[in-house]
Amino acid sequence: MDEVNSFPGVVLLTLNMSYEHKNKADELQGLDSKEYIKEDEAKSGSKFKQYLAAIICSILPFAQGTVVGWPSTTLPLLQSEDTPIGSTPMTEEDASWIGSLICIGAILSVPVFSYLVNNQSRKIAGYIAALPLIPSWLLVIFANSKNMLHSARFIAGLSCGGGTVVIPLFVAEISEDSVRGALSTLTVLFFNGGILFAYCAGSYFRFHSLACICLTLVILFLVCFYFVPESPVFLMSKNRRNEAVKSLRWLRGDDQGAISTEIVKLRRISQENRDRMEATGLKEALLSRATIKGLTIGLGLCLNQQLSGLYAVLVYTVNIFQESGSSVSPYVATILVGILQIFGSYIASLLVDRAGRRLLLVFSNLCMTTCLGFLGLYFYLKQSTDVSAYGWVPVVSLSTFALFFLIVSEVFSERVRNIATTLCVCSLWLLMFLVGIGRLINDIILTASSQPISIAMIMGGERGLGKGNSIRIEVTTCADMSHVSYFVIRGT
Repeated sequence: MDEVNSFPGVVLLTLNMSYEHKNKADELQGLDSKEYIKEDEAKSGSKFKQYLAAIICSILPFAQGTVVGWPSTTLPLLQSEDTPIGSTPMTEEDASWIGSLICIGAILSVPVFSYLVNNQSRKIAGYIAALPLIPSWLLVIFANSKNMLHSARFIAGLSCGGGTVVIPLFVAEISEDSVRGALSTLTVLFFNGGILFAYCAGSYFRFHSLACICLTLVILFLVCFYFVPESPVFLMSKNRRNEAVKSLRWLRGDDQGAISTEIVKLRRISQENRDRMEATGLKEALLSRATIKGLTIGLGLCLNQQLSGLYAVLVYTVNIFQESGSSVSPYVATILVGILQIFGSYIASLLVDRAGRRLLLVFSNLCMTTCLGFLGLYFYLKQSTDVSAYGWVPVVSLSTFALFFLIVSEVFSERVRNIATTLCVCSLWLLMFLVGIGRLINDIILTASSQPISIAMIMGGERGLGKGNSIRIEVTTCADMSHVSYFVIRGT
């Protein structure tokens, strides 16, 4: 199996074709045996245009990364007396919706784009995924009320959800085996690059100028994407062989051997998928032990990613550093976090095939636990102790946290992959929404008696412990103190 990185955290998959049983495959697909070329005898096609196409496709994740990173530097401005929108500062509740509404849009759009990529066209789905960003940024540019900003964020979410589905799949399908892994990581790197760009540009450009710059990125993608051919995998699945050959000729160059080999592979995969789907009913496949186990792993990884606080860190980074009282400028520290996020993605892409998924996952979780534990302790001590001498702790903790973040999953069969990954991606965006809107569910009170105990569970910080004969579970977002939540048990 080959992995296809999906930038918010879930990984889609493509199947490698087996070269065994050549005669049977040729008979099934009606291929001339002369058309078959063994893998070790075929030359790889030209890689330049594959890299070029992958970079063009990754402009959309870059543009969507600016959507995620945009609130980090703009929310402090919107909540200040010098707010560019309206005459009064934005409230904490309104700010929470700024960070969370894109998740609602994404949840609604993921099933739609899952249908589009499988039944219409990968390229058309790519265009549709990018288009909502245009009215979104126009609303930001001409916004004169918080409602316009909220509408803009929701519309941007429609694009982010679609990009999650379309771009990683498209990049994987236009890449040959030898470079697929490297090109698939570009979507993650560009997405993190877009977040860093928003951090940097937001620190030095004015509110409306930043929105105009982000809008040009969308237009750049729409123009360049026109020159990228349709996915040859999709074309072969629709029996459009001549168009698939033209697409491969653009992507692989004029190496007829590489193109012929690829056509054989795609035909065989298409036939194997049809046979597999005819042999197993959808309901039976969904209820199979393998699928249930895969869903458990996939949803568990989604929980792991978002309950680590990643999304909250990306959206509210400046607020975190402002609350921390760090001696480092909040904007400079935010840029540092963005840089290390890219560095971490790059290192992960180099190690994932060498060290193995499980080892990296365990290692990254241990590192994140340590970083967030130190940050939670810092905020706890800050309530009663002078920690000005340790202002570097939040910067180091958050930066190292970003460096070690990694999630990879390879769990679903072809028969149920579309439904299962759609469910996982929707769950991921739902968790991101709950993390972003955490300020609105700040206090949950359970009656009981206990001695004062504080527990940090890989997550966050706390503010304002309650007094009295009760157990108080306070969920505090990173804009208040740290990342996601810090379960605090407090009694008399």
